[in-house]
Amino acid sequence: MYKAAPSGEALRILSMKINSKIPNSEKAPAFVLLSGGGWIDFTWFQLKDLARELSVSGAQGYVVEYRTSKAFPEATPMDALDDVHDAIYFLRENAESLNLDPDQIVVIGASVGGQMAFASTVANPRKLAPFSKYRPNYIVAYSPVLRNDSLGYGFDRIGAENAKWFSPWNVYMETPARIVPSLIFSGEIDHHIKIEDLKSFEAKARAKGDDITLVVIPNVGHSMVKQRPDIYEYTAPQILSFLEQQKMQFSPFKRSMLYFILGTVIGIGLFIYLVRRRRINARRS
Repeated sequence: MYKAAPSGEALRILSMKINSKIPNSEKAPAFVLLSGGGWIDFTWFQLKDLARELSVSGAQGYVVEYRTSKAFPEATPMDALDDVHDAIYFLRENAESLNLDPDQIVVIGASVGGQMAFASTVANPRKLAPFSKYRPNYIVAYSPVLRNDSLGYGFDRIGAENAKWFSPWNVYMETPARIVPSLIFSGEIDHHIKIEDLKSFEAKARAKGDDITLVVIPNVGHSMVKQRPDIYEYTAPQILSFLEQQKMQFSPFKRSMLYFILGTVIGIGLFIYLVRRRRINARRS
């Protein structure tokens, strides 16, 4: 549990530590996973396959439950963003006990999860202070619905006034707001997102000096995983490469690999020694 909803119900974070080779004492990066669902429904396991693919890095995976209208009829998309902010803050404040590196928090979101990943960096409606504790250090987004004004997604639920601060497109394009290093995957035939808008968003980032990379995947739409079941296996190496370029440290994994290599070398050496010892003893007898 990381917070209680106004109704008193617990909102939870599911920890997914898949790489069992990494000791619990290691300080590891955190992948914070936000599912899609249009702010209507939520699922724990939409991104579980991606968490498994990324586990080789040695990072910890955390799936964040946030309020949706199905489970919380009075909840709005803005309430969901509040939950995401609080979840990031919770992980960072408890980094010591969770053995996390508080400066290496990556939010990975699909669809509205991607929208909230970006909104968490530019929207601060509660005047959260210090705001840096509520923002991720890096973003990875699959089919993010970044535009929430009248020409984008969800405007009927968000409204014109809220769109001014809640829509990452509007905030980023119209104000001096800055974005953390980000990687966006978008389908070439996505009917919820205009590729032209994402390209304009990327161009604006270049003009501001921010690091945003857009990868357009051919022949897939908004629900990538349904049209390309290997999408997470396909994109995981690109995510790790992007984060390594950002100087993100995956030292626990490197050490575990070193232990594996050293163990293999020692094992081979011991085997050769025993074979030779046996041959020498056989000759003597």
